[in-house]
Amino acid sequence: TRELKLKNQLIEFEEQSHRREEELMKALNETKSNLESKETENAELRTASYSYQENVEGYEEEIKSLEKELIDVREKHEANEAARNEGSMDLQAEVQELHATIERERGTYSSLLEAAESRAIGLEETNTVLSK
Repeated sequence: TRELKLKNQLIEFEEQSHRREEELMKALNETKSNLESKETENAELRTASYSYQENVEGYEEEIKSLEKELIDVREKHEANEAARNEGSMDLQAEVQELHATIERERGTYSSLLEAAESRAIGLEETNTVLSK
């Protein structure tokens, strides 16, 4: 009976070992499946990360290009503003020169008018004296 008891214990131990082996195999297969899933997920994330990085680099290049374009536009605007101001100053100088010329011409005209009036008065006086 002792032998039978030992045999039964051995059979039970072998069955438990077999069940434990099956459980461990199942757990191992699950772990492998999870690992493969995580590796696939990591590969997808890496791909997405590379794509994201490329997009970021593209956006950074576009920002630099736009900043350069903005600087160029500002410089052109400032140059145009300076040219407009310079042109305005040139026009102001011309207008002032024209005003000065007009004033000189008025002075000359006034002098000529006074001289003509004086001559007319002189002629009238001469005419009056001659007619007497």
